[in-house]
Amino acid sequence: MTKSIEIESLKFSYVGDADIIDIDRLSVSAGERIFVHGPSGCGKTTLLGLLSGILPSPRGSIRVLGKDLSALPPAERDRFRGDHFGYLFQMFNLLPYLSVMDNILLPLRLSSSRLSKISKSPESEAKHLAQALGIGHLMNRQAPELSVGQQQRVAAARALIGNPEILICDEPTSALDHVHRDRFLDLLIDVAGASKTSVIFVSHDRSLANRFDRSVDLTTLNRKFRASTGDD
Repeated sequence: MTKSIEIESLKFSYVGDADIIDIDRLSVSAGERIFVHGPSGCGKTTLLGLLSGILPSPRGSIRVLGKDLSALPPAERDRFRGDHFGYLFQMFNLLPYLSVMDNILLPLRLSSSRLSKISKSPESEAKHLAQALGIGHLMNRQAPELSVGQQQRVAAARALIGNPEILICDEPTSALDHVHRDRFLDLLIDVAGASKTSVIFVSHDRSLANRFDRSVDLTTLNRKFRASTGDD
């Protein structure tokens, strides 16, 4: 099966600090949905930064869609991330002065590769995703006019537009109650599945794990965390 992500012998530290990531091996297949969990301090956010090329990885190997991210110059890593990754943040990061429509369209305006992968007009694609996520009636609103749940679904549509091969989700349901959380996850997984997007979903809430193809415990995977807690 084709691999979206392949990690081997990955170690990472911030300048002047000891290693905080030490992962022997991890792979994610194309279209696979992975749930990554662990407490604060086990390296979840750092791992996402490495996977998406936001952070460099000078030791070990991270191959994404066959590309060795550590071999790419910073500008090429940024371009690669914009072309192939959707990113769903905990705080959503919508632009408050743009409409829902313009927030969703933003990745297509920044990546010609994402734009080339849609078969209809950008506006039609944005409306299609918005309808699938239950926010089709909000396209002319601005972010401050929306509820938290609505903002979250706008952020999901923005992350998914242009069929990115990989979707990174960093604790995106932490601000929702259980009813809205479950409804959102159903929609997210359905839309990502339709485009065969690999999903890396990070959360400390292990009750969500059964919605995904595989669960990864970062406290076990990250040998540096095991060593720091005396579990090695």
